[in-house]
Amino acid sequence: MRGLIYYGAMALLLGGCTTRPQVPPPLAQPDLSAELRFTPPLPDAGQCWHSSERPAQFETVTEQRLDPLRGIVSESVQRELRPRSRIWFRIPCPPEVGGADLFYASLQRALKARGLYEGPVTGEPDGATLTALQRYQAAAGLNSPILSRGAALSLGLIAH
Repeated sequence: MRGLIYYGAMALLLGGCTTRPQVPPPLAQPDLSAELRFTPPLPDAGQCWHSSERPAQFETVTEQRLDPLRGIVSESVQRELRPRSRIWFRIPCPPEVGGADLFYASLQRALKARGLYEGPVTGEPDGATLTALQRYQAAAGLNSPILSRGAALSLGLIAH
């Protein structure tokens, strides 16, 4: 009986030993797709922009039909859902960022707190950091490893 009580108490104690992110994730993911521009922005001394190619998006639909001579026949048709295009989006300007090493360390901590970055906080924009950043932004509508201003705001890295 004592063993049963001991193991039950240990199970209760260990059940509370779960790791949780230090900062809760945002209640609503920002909509970074709303920040995309499809025409070049006008030059503005107070804004910084990044431009990149947005790949085309296709859909393949396969339909099956019964042919009296050949039996079941599958036919695939590919449709273009979105053409390839150039996009522009705002990025933090150098005065907003400060020192690059401190800024990337803050970015790594913010991504780590949200469970997206597993590596050490080095302050270097390594592949793991950029992959985590791209995952964060892709979930919000911008599939890019370049930090957008909207993502920097939502991560608490810069002020409005």
